[in-house]
Amino acid sequence: MTLELQRESGTGLPSQLEDIIQTRIKSGVYSPGSRLSSIRHLAGEFGVSNNTVIEALKALESKRMVRRIPARGIFVTDAAIDSISMTNIVFVFPERSLSAELLHSEDTWGIAIEIFRGLLAGGQEYQARIHYVHCDEHESLDRQLRNIDIAGRPDGAVFVGDQLSGLKQYLADAGVPVVTIGGLANLPGCLRLCNDVRANMELLAGHLSGAGFRSFGMLRVVDGTEDDRLKQDCFVAAASRQGMVFNSEWDIPLRPFPKGDSYLELTELFDFSAKNKAEVFFCERCSFGSAFFRLLHEHNIVIGNELGVCGYASIHGYRNFHPAMSFLALPHYEMGVRAAAIISATRAGEIFPTGDMSIAGRLIVGGSTRNGAGSIFKP
Repeated sequence: MTLELQRESGTGLPSQLEDIIQTRIKSGVYSPGSRLSSIRHLAGEFGVSNNTVIEALKALESKRMVRRIPARGIFVTDAAIDSISMTNIVFVFPERSLSAELLHSEDTWGIAIEIFRGLLAGGQEYQARIHYVHCDEHESLDRQLRNIDIAGRPDGAVFVGDQLSGLKQYLADAGVPVVTIGGLANLPGCLRLCNDVRANMELLAGHLSGAGFRSFGMLRVVDGTEDDRLKQDCFVAAASRQGMVFNSEWDIPLRPFPKGDSYLELTELFDFSAKNKAEVFFCERCSFGSAFFRLLHEHNIVIGNELGVCGYASIHGYRNFHPAMSFLALPHYEMGVRAAAIISATRAGEIFPTGDMSIAGRLIVGGSTRNGAGSIFKP
């Protein structure tokens, strides 16, 4: 049984040879416990160097599909068939948007945790193996690919955000299903899983209206991205449809970390002496919410009774505020599960979907919105 190597293919010869040996194992040519043909024999059969064969065998050994026994040869392991049946997914992390600086303060760490948790859960459900791979965006494409190759040839790759676009596009062009979670721009041949911002804001605004709030303000990102403006516009529109009132005086622009200190800016911008103040404030970033909580506590404001506060973050964004904070928890866990399901289905023969796919989050109700009718700042 001889399959030919495609020398004009963009896939390297070692990876192609690795696939051929896997096919032979799966078809029974090499059964568990049997010895593979020698390195010299395989090199002669496929017209490649010994080094090419050795590289392919090392990749199989890293997957525990074969093992080397000194002075005897290379043998197929008992777990080889199970390894072939598993979908191989790489989760590429971190990128610039997930740098150490942002991980220290903002919600980025919570996002990455939830995506990885979702991938692991999806891996269990859909028989996929998840590899956590670091690729530095400042490294060459060749180095990035070598980092991925350590995990074996991927059946799919998952990224977060907009960075490493060259690596994403290379993998997509090579036929590897690429799923990006979040970000502002999608690439040809890739799938982007997005937050359903409009549905999320409708859910949050419906809760606020049902809790009795009739006016709202915002702690928003000043001069934000297109994504920031979409969140702001969707929340204002959703709350307005619920009959809630918004006034430009209740619009508080803040600089996000690390450019600004939300607490110091709030102490200057939030007027506690004003009698005409919104009943509830929407915090666009979790750093805004935590700074607002601190400021309100210092002024002896009973959050939830005297003033409402709500947010929009990953499930970990307000982990230190449970059960105090009401917020829209973004569906990063669900996105991880969905990515694993889609890549596994593609490997099983289904057509890989490209473009954008929106997923809605869920509402976490805490004490910060428990009594909309009791605000001391009623207009």
